[in-house]
Order: sequence, then C-alpha cells, then structure tokens
Amino acid sequence: PDLARPRPTSPHLPRPPQVLFKAHPVPFAAFQPAAFRAIRRSCGVSDAALLEALAALDDSGGLQGGASGAFLFPSLDGSLVVKTLSAAEAGLLAQHAPQYATYFAEQPSSLINRFLGCYKMTLYAHTFHFAVLSSVFAPALGAKPSVCYDLKGSWVDRLVKRPGAPT
Repeated sequence: PDLARPRPTSPHLPRPPQVLFKAHPVPFAAFQPAAFRAIRRSCGVSDAALLEALAALDDSGGLQGGASGAFLFPSLDGSLVVKTLSAAEAGLLAQHAPQYATYFAEQPSSLINRFLGCYKMTLYAHTFHFAVLSSVFAPALGAKPSVCYDLKGSWVDRLVKRPGAPT
C-alpha cells in the first residue's frame, strides 16, 4: 500500500469526509487513521475530544513556525496544536505512523511529543496538509516549564527568557 497517500475516507471522524465550509464542500482525508487513533487512545484523547478541541482553535492568525514557514494554531484550551506541513512532511509522517504508534504502546510514559493525526484538505483549489499534536505546554501536565529551548537549527538566540527574569 502507498502509505504517503491518504485514505479517501476518515473512519475516525464522526462525519463524512466532505465537510461544509461556507456552503462549499471541502475534500478532507486522514493519513493512517488507525495508527493515529491508537496514539490518541494511548494518551487518553478520544475522537470526540479531538473534534471538540479542533472546533475551538485560536483563530488569531496562528504563529509562524520559524524557517519552515509552517503555521501553528493552538486550541483554545491549550491541549492541542495544529501545525501545517508540506506534502512531503505529511507523507513521511504517514509512512512512520505505524511504528510511531507501536512505540507509544510500548512506552506510554514517554515524554516525546505525540502526533495525534495527519490530514489534508482542499479549500478553494489549495491543498493544505496539517498535523494535530498534543501540546507539551498543555495545562493538564500540571506545571509550566521554567526554561524552554529550541533544539533545532542554530544556537543563536535560542534561549527563551523567563517572564520577569533579568536580561
């Protein structure tokens, strides 16, 4: 099977793959739905909770994610983040999804960030690929990190200063 191609239906969503957006049908497809459902189940995120969080995204425009040009849209409750992907990134994530799901089944206490779904939709003749991730800063974790680092790319200006800390 071609793992880089999404399935034409989305069995993990309680609605057909065509969703309405301002009265226009929007083709929507899920990549590797069974693998990502297993990951969601391993961390206690139900299909209903996923849909509820996605229905309440922070629509303030998103945060641009560095040199990749990706956009990040947090859910209003802070539990999830939607990240745009290139088609190649979505294909690679889909290709590795079954092994990724197996890892979390074997390592349920892992602190590695969990991708909860990988999707594509076509809106006004433009195809968008995106992933839904659990937020490492989610309030459910019970504590805020004291220091954050961006471990990708350059070392220049990568330390995030604590609010109120001396400069």
